[in-house]
Amino acid sequence: MGLSYPMSENEAPEQIDKRLCPHCGSMIPIGATYCGFCARRVFEYAECLECREPIAQEARFCPYCGERVRRYHTGKKRRLPALNLGLMGHRLGMVLRCGSITGLIRPRIIHANHDRILITTYAALGFDHQTQEVPMAEVADIALKKGFFWVAIVIEPKEEAEWEQKVLRGFPKRESKVFVHRVHEELSRV
Repeated sequence: MGLSYPMSENEAPEQIDKRLCPHCGSMIPIGATYCGFCARRVFEYAECLECREPIAQEARFCPYCGERVRRYHTGKKRRLPALNLGLMGHRLGMVLRCGSITGLIRPRIIHANHDRILITTYAALGFDHQTQEVPMAEVADIALKKGFFWVAIVIEPKEEAEWEQKVLRGFPKRESKVFVHRVHEELSRV
């Protein structure tokens, strides 16, 4: 608790128009934005689950303990934004991992939405292309196969699917992790 000042005998407590500061415990006016004793914001706060300090509701990290703010699970399904992702292979990764000089000019592109995953592969120095469509309902799982500089994206089919496992090499690590994570979330929703 914060500092509290002793009241004199002739002072009456004014509890009606005051409230406690969530940070230091001092009595402050109800409409106050900042505490007059500790100078912290006093409205719209939540409690950090790690150190029990009051923090801003929109905070992602606790300013006191530095931990990532965990929220209580409300039981409601989390709404994901519409899935519309595109990922382009790394040009050098396409040449070295796939052995195609065309990958230097036009790298492979993967596009995913709620219905399907489109894989566009270029040939003849980019003048010709082939697009494969993988229905999202036929995908069992999607994963990353780690490499030294680039990763491979592995798309596993369900047993009843008519296509084989797809291993797409030469993609940048960071973007591929986000892509695979979002598609994996979409698969878990379906």
